Amino acid sequence: MLQIIRRPELLKRVGLTDSGLDRAIRDGFVPPPVKLSPDPMRRAVGWPAHEVDEIIVARIAGLDPDATRALVANIVERRVAAVAAQVHGRATA
Repeated sequence: MLQIIRRPELLKRVGLTDSGLDRAIRDGFVPPPVKLSPDPMRRAVGWPAHEVDEIIVARIAGLDPDATRALVANIVERRVAAVAAQVHGRATA
């Protein structure tokens, strides 16, 4: 079952401050959040728990910065591919 982690929980799990998380996202060490509502007026976002787990494991393993950025890029690519597969699956159903 997929779980979404909201920002306060993410901050606890990865041990960052608000500004530290923003910097980590900007620098490619944490994937950007996903929007939780299709309504553009709503700003609710979260992170898939399994992605957060991957980042934590990478930190524990001591991945160097370039490897961590590559991991985050891969996570984002998999998100895009999963969405494309869902859209394509619905289009042909």
